[in-house]
Amino acid sequence: MRKALHILTFVFFLFPVIQAQESNQSLITIKLNDVRFDEFAKLMKSDYQIQIYYRSEWLENIKVSTTGEAKSIENLLDEIFKPYGIQYFHQGNNQIFVTGPDAVIDLSRLKSLTNIQVLADSADNSSDKELFRAHSYERKVRKVVIGGDNPAQGRRKVFINGRISNITNGESVIGATVVVSGTSIGAITDANGAFTLPLQSGQSYNVQISCLGMENETYLMDVNGPGILNIEMQSKLIDVKEVVVKSGINHNVRGMQMGFQRIGTKEIKSIPAVMGERDIFKVATLMPGVQTVGEGSAGFNVRGSASDQNLFLLNEIPILNTGHLFGFFSAFNPDMISDFKLYKSNFPVEFGGRLASVFEISTRKGNKKEFGARGSISPVTASILLETPIVKDKSSFIFSTRSSYSDWILNRLEDSDLYNREASFYDIMTGIHMVSDNNASTQIFGYYSKDRFSLSTSNLYGYENIGASVIYNRPLKGKWTINAAGIFSSYTNRQANMDRATRAFEHQFNVRSQEVKFTVSAYPLVRHKVGFGGNAILHNLDQGILQPYGEESIIAPIDFGKENGLEYALHIFDEITITDKLSFYGGLRYSMFNHLESKQHYSGPEIRAAFNLTISKDLSVKTSYNRMRQYLFMLSNSVSISPTDRWKLTNSYITPPVSDQISLGLYKNFNNSSLETSVELYYKKGQNIIEYKDGADLTF
Repeated sequence: MRKALHILTFVFFLFPVIQAQESNQSLITIKLNDVRFDEFAKLMKSDYQIQIYYRSEWLENIKVSTTGEAKSIENLLDEIFKPYGIQYFHQGNNQIFVTGPDAVIDLSRLKSLTNIQVLADSADNSSDKELFRAHSYERKVRKVVIGGDNPAQGRRKVFINGRISNITNGESVIGATVVVSGTSIGAITDANGAFTLPLQSGQSYNVQISCLGMENETYLMDVNGPGILNIEMQSKLIDVKEVVVKSGINHNVRGMQMGFQRIGTKEIKSIPAVMGERDIFKVATLMPGVQTVGEGSAGFNVRGSASDQNLFLLNEIPILNTGHLFGFFSAFNPDMISDFKLYKSNFPVEFGGRLASVFEISTRKGNKKEFGARGSISPVTASILLETPIVKDKSSFIFSTRSSYSDWILNRLEDSDLYNREASFYDIMTGIHMVSDNNASTQIFGYYSKDRFSLSTSNLYGYENIGASVIYNRPLKGKWTINAAGIFSSYTNRQANMDRATRAFEHQFNVRSQEVKFTVSAYPLVRHKVGFGGNAILHNLDQGILQPYGEESIIAPIDFGKENGLEYALHIFDEITITDKLSFYGGLRYSMFNHLESKQHYSGPEIRAAFNLTISKDLSVKTSYNRMRQYLFMLSNSVSISPTDRWKLTNSYITPPVSDQISLGLYKNFNNSSLETSVELYYKKGQNIIEYKDGADLTF
């Protein structure tokens, strides 16, 4: 009884204290003299956690003066705004939305707008349309409620999943920036146009969506629980008198990536055409640290590494030869490409198998609104692309093919060494993309390319790429998202040598792989992302049989044999914003390889780590460390990639090459991010690097 009395007495005296504290939390005690409004807004955010949303042009002439008397935020703003006729409303947890001059807002009516709609057109009667008039907060603000009409009891972390598409054709908008104003929360859409925002329920948020070449969108979002927000963006017409191109504002400063370049759909369309073709790989050679290995070659040296140390992925399909006609043309139809990424350092932990770089290429998904077709013809090539919805807004089919007709040019040349020679290629890409009601995305993709040429009387060459992939992406229950893929690829090379009739031969080899991979990611905290996954690749190499060519050849057949290897890996990662200034990315990939003929086993950890110290909104310092391993490599007796190159697996005689890279970078933007600058220093060390004698005969 005495113990209970003590507890009641404690609560009795504590209750007024709690009430006083709660009351004081809503009071502002600050003394200012002719301070600009933007400085006042910064003080409210830093000292009282009150976020004020406004347009600068409305308040640029307003000076704030206060006496230091304790006042509520509403009374303080009334004193500041009343002389200027500025209106505002207070919503959610300490969020103030300034609505401009002469716009009276009824908060209860504003909250009743529960569907995604333009506020200015949200009601039929004229009085409701006065909610947002010409001078309102934003004429294109859309109001949306996520997670049901009833606010959740208490606050909890929830996840908003969504996809962004083009309103005209339903294509995924890749690389769009989704930013929650007044916070460090944001996302960039992936190859499927998908994004995830970790937010707190029971609050309202101002969400800004932007993308190059698209009209900006603004959403005023009430979050009552987890849900889906799918957004359609409108293409923007740009006045040719002035073109302003901006990437995600300050993303190069705030993001974790180093040694990273990206080319989107709009930039691909602006690439200058050479002989009627746009080649993204020619643009890649203009990027820092990337050099072509020579004219008329498909190879690249990235930060001093050999050309076979680059991983080229087309919708997850590894491509071993990326050029047509010795690299004069890209192996990928530019009309089909929607996104191109190049990683030179700070590799995401899900990538492995190469030492130098990753070229990640995504294709278009197809028009989900209406049928479309396009074609082109140039002096050397012709192409056609067809796309159509299967189920409107839900699924689409796309097909493209491209072929050369360069033989007729060679046949008209007077040079006897070129007359009557053959040089031709064609490629085919096709795909089906489906989006379900739960925002799951499935892409089925196929690729085929073939080259054949003979530029002298002594040699014939031919090679082909075949690939297929099924990519599945889905937000799981709660905070989880899964990405999974099944991949098949095959590269075949054929060669015939007729230099000497008695020694004439023909030879074919094939590199084939089958792969499964997955990554599961989640947000345990609002600014904390974790994930795990794995992959397994079965390599099958058939080195082929060297056979005599022609009746006069006396060469005996030679079988170079087959070899098989299993490459597999597990990975985990953790990306966290420790403070507003410091972010960290850490990952561990443990890769393993079994050479199935010799029973040789190799394995080892591949550590990935990166820090970003943001000094100001337009200045940051980044550092990263990466370790990579490579189990499949190329035999070459020339500097550049050529049709005579062979591919080989590590075995009991050949230890896998390993590369360690440390990078340090300074990133600075000028003139409101219209000018981006960066300086990166790196140190790269290779072990077990394989070299071959110059001029070695790799066939015999």
